Amino acid sequence: MNEIYKPILSQEDFNVVSGWLLENALKHKQKQVLSRISTRFPKLIRTGTYPAKHLSLARSFLEDLFKNGPLPEITNPLFCKTLLEVVGGIIATQDKLYEKLERTKVALMISGLRILLVFALLHSDKYDISDVRSCLNLYFPEDLYAAHGVHWQELKELLKIQDEDESLRKMVSLSCKSARNCVFEKLKISRLKGDGSSSLKIWDSIRPCLGVLLNYLDSTLQGQSSTLERLEHGQGALENYVLAGTGDRGEEDILAFIDDLVNLRTESEFWLWSPTYR
Repeated sequence: MNEIYKPILSQEDFNVVSGWLLENALKHKQKQVLSRISTRFPKLIRTGTYPAKHLSLARSFLEDLFKNGPLPEITNPLFCKTLLEVVGGIIATQDKLYEKLERTKVALMISGLRILLVFALLHSDKYDISDVRSCLNLYFPEDLYAAHGVHWQELKELLKIQDEDESLRKMVSLSCKSARNCVFEKLKISRLKGDGSSSLKIWDSIRPCLGVLLNYLDSTLQGQSSTLERLEHGQGALENYVLAGTGDRGEEDILAFIDDLVNLRTESEFWLWSPTYR
């Protein structure tokens, strides 16, 4: 890296620049950079704040799922809960998604993800039958419109629908009854055993919608410039330092810059605590 002006780097500035690097790496799928970031800043990816965080992580999560296949992950309760939260977060914030998917299909996809979670609890020896029943009653209440049931209320909020949408109400109601009947049948044999074929059938039914969702995320993220790509010389000392250090934003340049960034933060910590600087 050429000699460039290096500003005193506060923790706040360090976090901001790290977020820019992560955002850019997620957008362009720079695996080496992501690996280096996860090593250097292990908490940043999950708990840090950076532009387009949810969309970027959701795309990465779904890409890995499609690439590696759904089994055995969809028989793991924690994985299914995460998948449900990831997809729900996208639906809640991306109104343009409904230009690609009908609301009825989105509702069935959410129902499918919820039943995957119930099935995963049935698969797991870490949960008992009462846990399964609690999850079933939470997401698929016997009285769909009861105040304690979150299934219909959450769907209304996610899909931005009104109670007057009778056709969707009926479809969701039938989905609820079907889910309950299916689970109660499986409860008769106490546990789901074998190769996860029951979960795989549910996955196959929602896979096309998840594929549309993944394509939507990809096109949305690719259509947006990352913060790193929008930086210009003259915006400030921090921006000038980042621009000079990242070069053409290729992986090798950014990998070298990450090391320099960490070293600069260490040096800056000394100066920030120095009586001379203060």
